[in-house]
Amino acid sequence: MSTHSRTDEVWPCYLVIDVSQSMKGYRLALGLRTVSAIVNLLCTNPSVSDRCRIALLQFSARTRMVMPLSQMTALREMPEVSVDGGVTCFGEAFSFLRGQLTNDVQLLMMDGFCVRRPAVLLLTDGEAGDDWEGNFVRLTEYDSHLGHGFPWYPVVVPIGIGVDNAEELRQLAFPPQRVRAFAISSPEQAADHVASLLEFLTSTVVPPWNPDRSVLKIAHTSAPDDFV
Repeated sequence: MSTHSRTDEVWPCYLVIDVSQSMKGYRLALGLRTVSAIVNLLCTNPSVSDRCRIALLQFSARTRMVMPLSQMTALREMPEVSVDGGVTCFGEAFSFLRGQLTNDVQLLMMDGFCVRRPAVLLLTDGEAGDDWEGNFVRLTEYDSHLGHGFPWYPVVVPIGIGVDNAEELRQLAFPPQRVRAFAISSPEQAADHVASLLEFLTSTVVPPWNPDRSVLKIAHTSAPDDFV
């Protein structure tokens, strides 16, 4: 029988916000409002508030950790984020995330935690300025039979900020059979879509606590039904 309790389980969640030049003004303000809405809902949701750890990253031509993975109770106010004038480089962000996830998950497991499949919530206007596909594959691809790829691959949920159509962001969703992209063009939409997003995450990534269930199950990317 498992000796872990509900409080031994951790779900790492990475909020990754685009701060490129194209996000200047209204889009960044809307993106930060969306981040605040996500954090507020997570803090008040009893099924995840005691298990969730949140990190905040900003990216453009380079990626910077604004707030390392932290307990929800440690959040008093969101750190400051501002446009840095660069271009949107998804590839650099995905490369940074791969290294950060490796460190964070291994440290959590060394501390005795059961780790849920990490989630990356990617807030962007979608105007990519690089060839990002290779780094996206390296972040999300894993073959459980051969042991090749990245075992700590995350769920990736793209959130279009200041856009009317999320279709162009669908290629950033992972696993593509289960995750959809969201488009937020107004503060009103932010509240509605964040509620839908949280419902998806809590039902798919962080299901009700079951002490006898394998927590971080590594799935083949072609078999999304095994995804935790």
